Amino acid sequence: MRRKFILAMIAILATLFTFAAYAASSTTLNVTPSTLQGWQIDGDPGTSVTFVDGPATPPLGSGSVRLQIPANGDLFTNLRHPGYAGTTLSSLTALDYYTYVTQNMGGQAAYLILNVDTDNDGVTDDLLFFEPVYQNGTYSGDSVPNQCGNPLCVTPGQWQHWNALVGGWWSANDGFGGPPLHSLAGYEALHPGTKIVNRADGAGGVRIAAGGGAGAWDNFDGNADAFTIGVSHNNTTYNFDLHTAPSNKDQCKDGGWQTFNPNRPAGPFKNQGDCIQFVNTGK
Repeated sequence: MRRKFILAMIAILATLFTFAAYAASSTTLNVTPSTLQGWQIDGDPGTSVTFVDGPATPPLGSGSVRLQIPANGDLFTNLRHPGYAGTTLSSLTALDYYTYVTQNMGGQAAYLILNVDTDNDGVTDDLLFFEPVYQNGTYSGDSVPNQCGNPLCVTPGQWQHWNALVGGWWSANDGFGGPPLHSLAGYEALHPGTKIVNRADGAGGVRIAAGGGAGAWDNFDGNADAFTIGVSHNNTTYNFDLHTAPSNKDQCKDGGWQTFNPNRPAGPFKNQGDCIQFVNTGK
């Protein structure tokens, strides 16, 4: 009887361990001008990355990050996150985001770039580009799902969701500046062990970008929000917002008041007490 009990307990513990290994966790981080949560802004002079309210009704929070390119579409700007260096493509279990376009040419929207190391030497060997305009399932390369309802995919004036984990990416090393497309799984099969890598100066290898091509990117004006990246089923969603506010007074304590940017005439909180008063009165 004792032996059967022990074996039963071992089986239960094994089941619980397996469940824990695959159970997803989810964290949402508010990214504001004063609290970038690790994001770096890196762009050519004349381009712009700003935090704004809206446009329309964003997918998360009340605002988003706005990327603007001037008349010279060759100029380029991006947000970069260095916190995922060393992450293998095979361990990514979520990668998606939303875009909004106010003005574009030829179906452009904010896109993603991954700097990748294919031979484990810690140096960027390739750049992978996920562009919404190529996500209609008709381009050459790996089979990827149709994520849009029109040939150019991007519809100005509305928020659109893009699943980059299963979508199509083009490789800088292919030399075409566009398709053929690779799925991340397909690219990993060609280059086993591929990892995200930061630039030598520490600039992040996970990137949200705009610009980089005259004509196609001239006078671009668009937004991104609710960027989610999952590593081994542990998801982090970055909510880009101009304004954020605490929902309870405990969030004001231990320096927490400094991470908020409330939408009020008085502007940011001056101290913990000011933050707590806002929770109590809304002012």
